[in-house]
This record gives sequence, C-alpha cells and structure tokens, in this order.
Amino acid sequence: MNAPILDVQQLSLQELSRHQILLHPLSFKVHLGECVALVGESGSGKSLTALSIPNLLPPSIKMHEKSQVIWQGKTDLTQLSEAQVRLYRGRHIGFIFQDPLHALNPVITIGAQLIEVLKYHNIPDAEREAVSRLAEVGLPEPHTLLNVYPCHLSGGQQQRVMIAMAMAARPLLLIADEPTTALDPVTQHHILSLLNDLRVKHNMGLLLISHDLRLIKRWADRVLVLEKGYLREQGTTIELFSHPEHRYTRRLMQAKPDFIEILKGRKEEATNTDESSMAILSLKEVSTNIAPENTQYLRSPFQLAPINLNLRASHCIGVIGSSGSGKTTLAKLIMGLIRVGAGKILYRGKDISTLTHSEQIAKRSDVQMIFQNPYASLNPSWTIEAILREPLELTGRSRSKKEDCEKLYKVLGQVELEANASILNRYPSAFSGGQRQRFALARALLLEPKILVCDEATSALDVSIQAEIIALLSRLRKEQGLGLLVIAHDLSMISSLADEVLVMSAGNVIEQGICHKILQHPMHPITQSLCAASH
Repeated sequence: MNAPILDVQQLSLQELSRHQILLHPLSFKVHLGECVALVGESGSGKSLTALSIPNLLPPSIKMHEKSQVIWQGKTDLTQLSEAQVRLYRGRHIGFIFQDPLHALNPVITIGAQLIEVLKYHNIPDAEREAVSRLAEVGLPEPHTLLNVYPCHLSGGQQQRVMIAMAMAARPLLLIADEPTTALDPVTQHHILSLLNDLRVKHNMGLLLISHDLRLIKRWADRVLVLEKGYLREQGTTIELFSHPEHRYTRRLMQAKPDFIEILKGRKEEATNTDESSMAILSLKEVSTNIAPENTQYLRSPFQLAPINLNLRASHCIGVIGSSGSGKTTLAKLIMGLIRVGAGKILYRGKDISTLTHSEQIAKRSDVQMIFQNPYASLNPSWTIEAILREPLELTGRSRSKKEDCEKLYKVLGQVELEANASILNRYPSAFSGGQRQRFALARALLLEPKILVCDEATSALDVSIQAEIIALLSRLRKEQGLGLLVIAHDLSMISSLADEVLVMSAGNVIEQGICHKILQHPMHPITQSLCAASH
C-alpha cells in the first residue's frame, strides 16, 4: 500500500478549564481510496479527533505537544499557523458536519453559499461549477436549486448540498461527521453510496464518523473503536465484526439488534374489533389544505391525503417513511400547529380541530410532544429548573417554588435522572444528548398527558442511549397508560414499541396495519425498500 495521505500520531487532547484529558494518545492512518471509520458513543472523542485534523478545535481544548498530524508524509499540520492551516481546509481536506440545517446559512441561497466556496478556492466559472457540483451529488434541476434557501430542502437534500460544498475543491481527504444521523434508512443508503462513489471516482481518503455499526460494517475498510477518549480496538472491518476482542465493541454490536429479531421476540397483541369506540384520539379522513409551492424543493408541511387512525390508552402507533413523506406534518396536525383542511381530529370524542387558540393551549396539557433534536428543543440560556417550570406556569399549575421543585424531582425520577438542586441550577449545555432528551421527556410528562407524540426522539442519540429511551417509553406507557404516536426511521425502535404501523410516502398512507405483519411481510415497494435498507 502507498504512503498514507494522513498519518495521525499520538494525538492527545486536554480541556484547559478542568485539566481533563478528553482524548488519550491515538494513532491511525488514512490512505488514498480508503474509508476509515471512527465509532463510539457520545463523549468517546470521535468528533474531537476529526476536528483536530484541520485544527478546528475550540480555544478551550489544547493539543498535547507530542501530537502530530502528518499530511502526505511531510507536513505536520499541528505546527502550522492559523493562516497556513487555513490553506488546507477545503482545498485538501473537506469536512461534512453532522447537522446540515445548522451548518448551512438559513438566510443565504444554496447557490450563493456554494459559489462563495468555489471563489474562495479560486475555481474559475464558479456558477457553472456550482451547477456541476450539485448535479454530481444527485440533486435534480441544479439550476433551480441555486436560488433555493436551505429551509426548502429535505434533510437528505441538505446533506447532499453539504457534500457538494465539501467536495467543491476536490479535496484528497473527506471527513464526514455523522452524515446520516437524522435520515431514514433509504436516504442513509443513498448518502453513503454517494460518498463511496465519490471516494472511488476521485481516489480520495474518507474518514467516516458514526455510532451506527450497521452502516460502518457495510461501507468502511478499517474501523477504530473509541470509548471515553481511549482507543479500545482497531482493525479491518471484516476482522472487527467477525471477532471483536474488547467487551465495549461487543456491547456496541449487541445494543441494536435487527428489527426482525425484535419482532420475533415480541408477543403478538390481540387486536380490538372496535378500536374507534375505545380510542382517546381519532383521525377521521384528516387532510391538510396547504398547497405545494411551485418548486420540487419543499420541506413539509405540504398536502396530506386523508388519514384515518385510532389511538388507545397504552397503545402505540408507529409512523415510518422516507424524508419528506409527511410524518412530521401529521404530528403537527395532531398538535394543532397546522390547520386541518378537511376531516376531524377527535380527542375523547370531541373535535379539537376547530378549537380556538386558548382552547388549543388547554388541550396541549393532555397531548404533549417530544421533538427530534434535544439540543434545539431546550432553551440554552435557561436553567433546567426554568425549562421544566415553564409548562406549569403556562397552564396555571405552578404553586410555590418548594411545591414545584417537589413535582420536578418526582418527574425527574420517573425518567431516571438524578433529582437535586444542583441539577436544576445547571444549563442544558452541561448535559449529554441522552440526558437532554430525558429532560425533554420530563417536561412533557410534567402535565400528566394522556398522549405523547415522539418525533424522531432518539435519532441523534447513541445506540445504547436509544435503547434506554425506548425502554423508558415502554415502561411509562404501561405504568401511566400513555398513548404513544412514535415517528421514527429506526425500525428497531418501531419494532420495540409499536402495536400498529403507518407507512407514509408523499403525503399518503401507503400501508397501515399490525406492526409485525407490516414489517415482516411488507407489500408496498417503498415499505419493502425501507425494511431492506434497515437490515
């Protein structure tokens, strides 16, 4: 094998404020045409390792003086000035960040952002090249896309734009940090297939970061397993998955069983012949009246065809489908965030689709929602206490501070979080993604809802944390009689929780029925592709 394009030697990182070692000495290499994967849970050091290569670390983190990042066998990037290392970013080393919606500027068109990158790297005829780059990543009608804003794109389309920007200057190394975290299985496959095709076409090195071992097993040549800043194991993908040596690697592999195995382990629930009579929430031929814009680049909300469903207490309905299929639009309809165009939404027999704003606020005490991103759904400038007390104050349920805190402690215990004054006085940034999602769940449970709508509530979490949240929702559902509407692209989560499944595509329900029947014997081609991509 030729000399490596990247040779990382004894990379070690320390947080200055707490004198804490974040990454213990780590060494690895990446060759041209090779895909090397970094895997591990949150806090393992994956992203810090990636950020160290182009020197994008925050000032609060210091690199040890013995650390080296050797580029093409001759240049140590750690010894360069900021102005010098900036010449390598983009031109030689491309970077795809985890959240494309936050990485893209929301007030600047896609074309302007991509053209800016091309001009920065002195690539001539930038507008023509921008169209070429967008076409290369599989986006249709790239001329039209130049004048579109990021908010008009689906998650998969946003990620393709990020790949086009990272590939703008034809780098020799592409670093992809969790590039498919919030995407459905089919879109995940398309994005990683695209990255692989670009790697082969341009003979570049690819450093892929992910907590999804299923994807890593399929696409990587070599794997490094990190845990709490330590390199636990490394080797070829075949060797590692055939004979994992470290217990942590084995635990990661066991944390997320195949959805078919989960279904086989579940008992088949008896179905009620008259579900509507027992339903606490019913949708009767409900559709939206939002007409699509005159462009194919449009994120939801959009037109939904008539939908019917009945949700009972202690019952769970799973909603699956590709990005842009209408899953979140359905959740917003139920929450009253989008006006119903036709049909009825009945809560305990009463049509809530025609309620006034004040009546909607009162209804939301019984119907709560957990959003996809725990980092964005909690106010970063508020303490945990302020975040949790807000729903009590808005609904007139707040009492004295002592009584409120007792209630907060109780609900924190329900979601298996430590309950004390120190926790309440801290800010969201002090907690992990899994802890933040538990706080979001605690906030929803404070009002003792009868229905909980979960919109991709575990997609941004590690596989072990996902399993904990799934187990928690399952327990609360049984103990409190919660009706759950779970939106997810993770069929393992759906298989663990759902009694019934709705499969959506382009605003239509294409399949609906008992969970194990739909997922084990899918009839529609789109359902079949979702199931196949999840194996």
